[in-house]
Amino acid sequence: MTTAPPAAGLVPAAERGRLDIHDRVVERIATQVARGVAGVVTVRGGTLGIGSRYPRAQAEVTAMSTRVRITIAATWPTSLAAVAGELRSAVRSDLGRQTGLTVTSVDVLVDDVRAKGSVDDD
Repeated sequence: MTTAPPAAGLVPAAERGRLDIHDRVVERIATQVARGVAGVVTVRGGTLGIGSRYPRAQAEVTAMSTRVRITIAATWPTSLAAVAGELRSAVRSDLGRQTGLTVTSVDVLVDDVRAKGSVDDD
């Protein structure tokens, strides 16, 4: 079996190199996705309230797959199971689309619950 020659102007696949996607990139995308999910709130933290405590993500990228853990604050009253399910689905979809990585797992930890109207969201 022979392989077809590359299209005009394209370098053959074996000679193109590789693309490395760092854990931090995946973490930033996951955090942004979390901010867009209903029921997830941004909670300021750190020194002088700079930066955010929630949501925050940890990712482990290996080859062309990733595992993600997201820690969030949610509003009350909200179904925490529904928020976590929607967040898992959104992260899988958006990370896969934006990075091309296979998302093998998305773990959601609800670490804080805030009454509506008392949150530090932006």
